[in-house]
Amino acid sequence: MLVRLTNIKGQDIWINPIHVKAVYAKSKHTEVVIPLNPTMGHSIVKVTGSVQEVVTAINLGMPEILSSLPPEDEPGLGGGAGAAALMG
Repeated sequence: MLVRLTNIKGQDIWINPIHVKAVYAKSKHTEVVIPLNPTMGHSIVKVTGSVQEVVTAINLGMPEILSSLPPEDEPGLGGGAGAAALMG
């Protein structure tokens, strides 16, 4: 599910939470890092709200199928490869 965030210019933006790689707190805003492709690097989206608010919104937007994956600390059961395989 797409997640609605507000950028620092007051515009609504919609982000696919599966593609978010990192969220950083800055002094006056929060930065969301989204990869573009191997040759172009990544995009940094500056949004309003605290890191906790942004991360909570991103987590709520994640597909439910990912919540059924076993924890990472169980050898051979968890991991990004399993999530990628489930997502197709």
